[in-house]
Amino acid sequence: MKQLCGELGISKSMQDAPHQDGKSHEGGSENLVSGLQRLLAESKERDRDNVNLHNSINGLIAAMNEDMRKNAEMRSAYSQSFCLSPFWASAN
Repeated sequence: MKQLCGELGISKSMQDAPHQDGKSHEGGSENLVSGLQRLLAESKERDRDNVNLHNSINGLIAAMNEDMRKNAEMRSAYSQSFCLSPFWASAN
């Protein structure tokens, strides 16, 4: 913990000095640890949300691709049946 405080620039003198609001920094390392734990938990939750969003988008893309494929097949079938119809053949 001391190494982490040193890397973050939190010295013992800063922990003992009062805040601007007059409150002391006592328990600062505990607040730092709880803050880091909260940050880690929020980060993990955001990662899960991003994975869910990514999976939803992939599912939507797959559904759209399937729909576009079916529409292309239907257009192709309609155009072939229209070109082969007796009316079309007699009109040309």
